[in-house]
Amino acid sequence: RSKALLASALYGFPATKLTGIGITGTDGKTTTVGMLAHILNKNGKKTGALSTAFFRVGDTVEWNATQKTSPSPFTVQKFLKRCLDAGCTHVVLECSSHGLMQGRVWLTWPSVAAITNLSEEHLDYHGTMENYMKAKAILFRMMRKDGTKVLNADDRTYPAYKNIRSAKTVAYSTQRKDADLYATD
Repeated sequence: RSKALLASALYGFPATKLTGIGITGTDGKTTTVGMLAHILNKNGKKTGALSTAFFRVGDTVEWNATQKTSPSPFTVQKFLKRCLDAGCTHVVLECSSHGLMQGRVWLTWPSVAAITNLSEEHLDYHGTMENYMKAKAILFRMMRKDGTKVLNADDRTYPAYKNIRSAKTVAYSTQRKDADLYATD
């Protein structure tokens, strides 16, 4: 977190001037980041995106040679500044459990935080599924006060994450008809 604070200050706290969307989960993060950035750009919101696979500023896409989901805080904050300088109003960030635990995406203040799902992965680092789930929950605690959580009502994280304070919660599901968004064939 100290590095994130230094990096954020060095680049003028760029996240404060952007509408941020953070995406976490075990599977589907990169795809979700790409789809959201594309949708926002096509609807007139110049958007940046940082993912395992690519860096995107508006319509310009570059390969992420590091293949790190959440690179160093200096890379993240420099990217946010680059998006801001290019006229972006929105940014979509892929947030790994490692990046959340290590403070690499600290001070990005997302307005929207979403989770795709949680399954057995990275237990060599986190030790238990409970610790892994706590690491992912950091994203929701970093949100702005008026932020919106987007939760998978079909996932094991839902009961715990729905109780994390936020201005709004949107639950989606393919199984629960009581969810805010319910998908069917």
